[in-house]
Amino acid sequence: MTGVATSPFAECVDRLALARTRSQRLAEDGHSVGWGLEGQVAIRVAGFDGAAITRRGVFRSTTSAVLVKPVECGSASCLVLALAEGNYKDEASVVAAEACIAAFAAEFDRALMSEADVAPALRRAVLEGHESAWLLSAEKIPAGLFSTVMGPRKDLRGIGTSVVAALLHPEHAWVVSIGECPAWVVREGRASRLNHPHTLANDPEHRAAARLDPSQAIEFANSVVTKVLGLTPEPPAFDVTRLELRSRDLVVLGNEWLSPHAASMASGGAACTASELCKALAAAVEQEPAPMPVAVLVGARQ
Repeated sequence: MTGVATSPFAECVDRLALARTRSQRLAEDGHSVGWGLEGQVAIRVAGFDGAAITRRGVFRSTTSAVLVKPVECGSASCLVLALAEGNYKDEASVVAAEACIAAFAAEFDRALMSEADVAPALRRAVLEGHESAWLLSAEKIPAGLFSTVMGPRKDLRGIGTSVVAALLHPEHAWVVSIGECPAWVVREGRASRLNHPHTLANDPEHRAAARLDPSQAIEFANSVVTKVLGLTPEPPAFDVTRLELRSRDLVVLGNEWLSPHAASMASGGAACTASELCKALAAAVEQEPAPMPVAVLVGARQ
């Protein structure tokens, strides 16, 4: 209401409510899965078949947010795939994930004039997602709203999200990633990784120290994420890469639990629709002894 002061707590509730509303609208449009829920999306546009699926683990709810959205680029029909993945041990990180996906959805609500506009649009989406998540992280929340493995949260400090996104054009694909979420292109029965996870295991200083003195190597360095959105005032550095896209290529995005199943996507990808491959990969993760939350997106050029 105009002229009525609101407390930071009330503003936080308003922001959370707005994020939930945006999530619901995306789900109603058939482009996404609702806030922290299990579900699937399937979209066909001229020349592309796209799908996404999210499922919770045995003990943890999903902290993923996904987007599968058509967009026009010049005279070409294109497909945007985006996955934001929070820490599965911290339910509040879904707030950062949803903020990031909402930024991607808003950025690609409008058509792009040409291919030259793709990389700048992806950069703007990432930066807006970072800014939204950072602003939310300063707010308090109602007691008991979110839990972590250490107990309930009192505020949103420290939330952050990995993100990986791709825009598929009839001739090219553009990919951007921050954090640990992997991206692959499946071509002629081979799955090739398109990005490197931002983890301690890939940090140049850690690798150099471990080479000089193996005792300096940190156990589980592959699980220590060194770059995420929304964790610091300044956004992390990132690049947008472009690759040629051929007929029958598949672009697969997922959370880190999908990485051991790259061989499965390569062997089964050519014979599957995007939806079928999503379901097969999710089922493969669920067959593990301690299934973790899974998120997978597939875009196929027809």
